[in-house]
Amino acid sequence: MFLDQWADNVANDAVSTVCFCEFERDEIVITKRSFGEIDEQARRFAAALGEHTGSCVVIALDHQVEFVYAFLACLLRGIPAVPLPPPSGGSRAKERFGRIVNDNDGVVIVTSRKAIPEETDYPRAQLLYVEDLLQLQEVWPGTPEVSPGDVAVVQFTSGSTSSPKGVPITHGALTANLRSIAELTAVTAQDVGVGWIPFHHDMGLVGSLLLPLHRGFTVNFMSASAFIRRPGRWLDLIDRVRATITVAPDFGYRLCVDRVPAGWQGDLSSLRTVLNGSEPLSHATLRRFEERFAGAGFDPAAWMPCYGMAEATLMVSGRRRGTGAVSHVFSAQDLDHAGIARPVEDSGRRLVSSGRPVGCEVEIRQDGRAVPDGTVGSVVIRGDSVFGGTYCRSITSVPSTSDERVWHESGDLGFFHDGELYVCGREADLISRNGVNHHAVDIERKLSEIAMRDVPSAAFGIARGTYDEAMVLLEAPRSLVREFDGLVAVLDTWGQELAAALDLPRVGIQVVPVGSLPRTTSGKVQRGLARSRFCDRKFEAFGTSTVGQDIVELVVRNEVATS
Repeated sequence: MFLDQWADNVANDAVSTVCFCEFERDEIVITKRSFGEIDEQARRFAAALGEHTGSCVVIALDHQVEFVYAFLACLLRGIPAVPLPPPSGGSRAKERFGRIVNDNDGVVIVTSRKAIPEETDYPRAQLLYVEDLLQLQEVWPGTPEVSPGDVAVVQFTSGSTSSPKGVPITHGALTANLRSIAELTAVTAQDVGVGWIPFHHDMGLVGSLLLPLHRGFTVNFMSASAFIRRPGRWLDLIDRVRATITVAPDFGYRLCVDRVPAGWQGDLSSLRTVLNGSEPLSHATLRRFEERFAGAGFDPAAWMPCYGMAEATLMVSGRRRGTGAVSHVFSAQDLDHAGIARPVEDSGRRLVSSGRPVGCEVEIRQDGRAVPDGTVGSVVIRGDSVFGGTYCRSITSVPSTSDERVWHESGDLGFFHDGELYVCGREADLISRNGVNHHAVDIERKLSEIAMRDVPSAAFGIARGTYDEAMVLLEAPRSLVREFDGLVAVLDTWGQELAAALDLPRVGIQVVPVGSLPRTTSGKVQRGLARSRFCDRKFEAFGTSTVGQDIVELVVRNEVATS
């Protein structure tokens, strides 16, 4: 179990540390805590939980060392931890947090006064402030006897295609997945990690925080907000601590390419494992990052593309350490028309391999039956780290888990080629036209190529009789929109190029303000919710293509017909 390994690391490791980094102008200020110091403070937090313990404990903290104390305290008391983004992150974060917390009586929340300054916001909850917990001296002495089936943490899904759901992760599942990740990455006590993904995200919690605590190597953290403000800080930190392993979704690497100054003078040659997951893998992002930072010593063999989800604890598949990324070009017509992955030499759709399954079984199915390699179908998974019980609808009543290994439907579409998994889209995001299935992510990526800039967008289908009209919402700042003379004409041209490139009869485009597309807590655009808001005409439109205006009129007619 994780706690057993953690106890061994605390007893035997006098070198590894957990570090939290702040950026003061151009200086990096690093606060270090040894494993022993972390364990001692976690036991103080555990003692402070005292009679406040219930069915679980919500942890609503920013990227700070107190999160580590609180999470380990929950494990030491045998209470499921529920990491949630603090409600201080804006109106959407506050609404989501309140929806989860205020529906239940007696919820225990470990937080800070910065995150939740007013107790009256959550009158039914018991708030424990870390500022007070840090002053306590009593130490919780014991370690609970937990079984593999006991729930360790409830991870809320990102909600990219539906409302967030709590996934109960058992001690057995957590330990199994950490061992699988350790096997894939081949990490040792000599590795050094760097991370910025929030701990309420499965990749941040399991991949960035718990892996080093479990395997006993030093890790350095910076906040996601510090990264977003200046992506180069991530690379600065890697250079400063000589990091060997880091992890991020695809957009993190894109931001580095687009926003790190051309004169950046760092050294990335220490990196041996660079995980890329959570979002659809992009060959263009990998290639651009390699080219941009080749002079900084970045080794393409360090790439480790991977695939995972909260329901699998984290990791499902990945490339082995040192093997780099592999991609192939497949016939777009065969993928879309026949659901067949046929490699081609020239033009087609280039997809990046997510590697081989690790610690679990993966099947591709159509109509519930497994299909041969090279056939596109639903991705289903089964294994010791895979969720097979009931989603957590109320955090005051965490459901029990089942020991039975059951197949879980991921909601993704993919296929196997040369024994490796390729994920090509989400089932919920398919746009069907003339018997052909188009993936929303393909439309969004092609639009970015046409616009010659990485633009946030959401593609979805609007039903017109027996087929879907393809519509894309494109975020742009007002200042950029003003630069275009004849915006509708520009959007019409982009729509025509997009339709021709993807073999679509037509595509509508509408420009909306930056930040208006709905997103999950991990930053993924929620296409389904964007479609609903578009149909409800909730977006302010800076401009709409001619085809887009026709689709808007279709939505209005449908609304009138059903009212």
